[in-house]
Parts: sequence; C-alpha cells; structure tokens
Amino acid sequence: MAEFYCQLLIWETINSFGGDFVGASSVSFQSTIGGMENIASQSTYNAFKKAVLAKVDQFYTTPSISGQTVTLKVGESKTLTDTTGALANYKDAPILNTTGISVTKTGNKVTLTAKGTPNASGVVRFSYNIDRAYDDQGPGYYYQHPVSQDVTTCGFNGGDPAIMTLNVKVELDGSMKIVKTSERWQGFRCTVPRDG
Repeated sequence: MAEFYCQLLIWETINSFGGDFVGASSVSFQSTIGGMENIASQSTYNAFKKAVLAKVDQFYTTPSISGQTVTLKVGESKTLTDTTGALANYKDAPILNTTGISVTKTGNKVTLTAKGTPNASGVVRFSYNIDRAYDDQGPGYYYQHPVSQDVTTCGFNGGDPAIMTLNVKVELDGSMKIVKTSERWQGFRCTVPRDG
C-alpha cells in the first residue's frame, strides 16, 4: 500500500496531480500477497502524505546550532542543544572532526570537550542519518528550483545533501604563576617550556 501512496505523492508533487481519488472515497486493487484485496482510501492517503511531508520538512530543517563557532579552553566542556529538533535525525558520530577534541552527540545535544592536545581550530561535521542500505544503492536525488532548471542525480549519489557543521576554536595558551615561599632557594632559576 505504501508504494501506491508514494506514487500518488510523487505524481502530486512533481506533476501537480490532484492527489485525490477522482470522486471516489476509496480504490480497491489486487494484492500480490495471497490474492487479497487492498483498499486505498483518501483518508489513509492523506495521513500517509502528512507523515511523509513532516519527515521531508524535518530533513530540510537546519539544526539551530549549525554554523556556530564554539570557543573552548583546554580541559573545558560545552554542551550545545538544538532547539529545532532536527539534530536528532543526524548520525551520532561526526563524519569529520579536524579539531582533535572529544565529540559526543545524543539526540539534540552535542558535547565538545577539549582534552589532550587539540588543534587551535577546526570543524566538526555531522551528516543526516540516512539508512546505509538505501544510501549504498546510489539513489537519485531530485532538486527542484523555482526559477532555474530542475536537476536529478539519476542514481549517481554525490553524498549526503544534509550536513551540519560546528566551527571550534581552542585556547591553547594558559597562564602560570611561580611563587618562591622560602629563603632557602635563594638564586634558584626555573625554566618552563612553552609546550609543557
């Protein structure tokens, strides 16, 4: 039944087909499973369409934290929360992390922790969580533009079209104070290496 409803939705979207049953409240057709009849109804189609279009809207919703620049000090953690709810649909592991920091994502929250020897700057990038079995088939994508020509990838998948990036800066320089507390160490000299 989902294939039938999906085809109706495609026709309605691309060809401006009405998406209705032309005056009928339901359509009956033979099923390939056990020869039983399936009944497609306008109300069931409308519910299917609403659910699919909600997922499409979610796909095109950019997480509220996308593009932010986060500044951390070594040893510091910051948690960012997406207020749109879209980040929950992205993969938990980043597809790119050039920062050298620890990154943890759960649902709509990303925690960044600068520990060890992180880079002074970099990016953390997440991709939309598309089922791997589907993505491995090299599905085509159809892009529609209101003014320019519509384009399709015809199965030559160039990668996930939905990504989210965080820019990260890490303050690597700190400060230190050495205090002499005893006369016993008169004339003592101390050298502190820059990277130690």
